[in-house]
Amino acid sequence: MVAGWGPLSSLSKAQRNTILGLVLALVLAVAAVVITSSGDDDQTVRAADDDTSTTQESTTSTTEATTTTESTTTTTTAPTTTVPPTTAPPTTVAPAPPPAPSGSLDMGKVLSFAKSGSGGSPPATQTGATTCPAHINRPSDAGDDSARDITDWYLTRYCSGVYRGVLTTNSETPALQAFWIRIDSKSGGCEGTDHVVIGWHDASFNGHGAVIATPGCGQSAWDWVERAGVPVPNGAWLQLDFRGSAIGNPSSFNWRGYVQAVGESGSAIDRVPNSGPEHFVV
Repeated sequence: MVAGWGPLSSLSKAQRNTILGLVLALVLAVAAVVITSSGDDDQTVRAADDDTSTTQESTTSTTEATTTTESTTTTTTAPTTTVPPTTAPPTTVAPAPPPAPSGSLDMGKVLSFAKSGSGGSPPATQTGATTCPAHINRPSDAGDDSARDITDWYLTRYCSGVYRGVLTTNSETPALQAFWIRIDSKSGGCEGTDHVVIGWHDASFNGHGAVIATPGCGQSAWDWVERAGVPVPNGAWLQLDFRGSAIGNPSSFNWRGYVQAVGESGSAIDRVPNSGPEHFVV
């Protein structure tokens, strides 16, 4: 009840209408408050939704931006190219020249080696035949040896390809051990000697000769090439005939002649030229 008004039944109609009006007004006021609160809540929800949407869009934008940034800043690294190891071609080293044969050329052994071989016919030269190149007279070497002193000497080549080497001595005594020509036609050889053309007389005074290849100083390296011609007009005329093919047909070579009497050795053996080997050009 309303204070001071008493029970509704004791109220007048005007009082009851007043009360109903107040109640209705109160209800309407409450309803308005509820409606207003609901609207605010909706707006709050919508605002929250808008904020959420904005946040999501912002997040999406941020994500897209991040994606874009990542796409932009991502460095594309090319795959590593594997280069096969480069193998340097083997260095071609020129073969070293063979070492110079050690030792000395033992002419006693060369003479024995020459006498041990046989076969074939020796060449011969004919006095007056054409020489190629032209024959050259050498100065006499007389007077520098007391036994088997060489006087006239020369080496010439006939157009047939056969060489004649002459080592004339001033006497046919003392007895002859051997006479020879040492030829240096290429690198190597024993003491620079590639071939020895050597001659000797037998007990019957017959002449014999041979061409021996001497690429080394040891006898195992030698080669008995072929016979050389040794005509014997007399014991003082010492002549060696040999083919150019037996010494390899060189276009040029150095040579030196020697005459050894029995019992002579070393520097006692006469030789020409005195100053050293002579150069022969074909």
